[in-house]
Amino acid sequence: LLPLFALLIPCVLSSFSPKNAEAAAPRKIKLVFLGDKGHHKPEDRFRQVQGVFATKGIDLNYTENLESLNPGFLKNYDGVLIFANHAKISDEQEKALLDFVEAGKALIPVHCASYCFLNSQKYILRTKIIIFLIKKLFKTSTHVLILFFILFLFLLINF
Repeated sequence: LLPLFALLIPCVLSSFSPKNAEAAAPRKIKLVFLGDKGHHKPEDRFRQVQGVFATKGIDLNYTENLESLNPGFLKNYDGVLIFANHAKISDEQEKALLDFVEAGKALIPVHCASYCFLNSQKYILRTKIIIFLIKKLFKTSTHVLILFFILFLFLLINF
């Protein structure tokens, strides 16, 4: 599923570019990939998808440093892709991440990200509501749901 996921995310994100190519020059989308040293091997996954993202005009940068979740760092990105199991997030980091998302930026929690930041009820609640609604809607597993959700976003943006 990861290779399919790697192909779908850039398609969805690249669809955020202006509909009329003549109206504006294409702008690269910049994402930060938040990983960890866990058994899911996020840095390996990053290496697998970075090239695919780049072919779609998406700059993907990797970090494991939770200190990156601050307004000064995040302002350089259009989205945060989380593929990690960081158990805790500081109050300042939580605020920076939530403010980032509330300002219209993308939060892309992938797989193990649903078990991240266990001390943040706001993060957990938002993640669980999205997963619950999608599971009820599609009546399938979370892995399949992620792919359906990405496809849904792609279709919604382009039609």
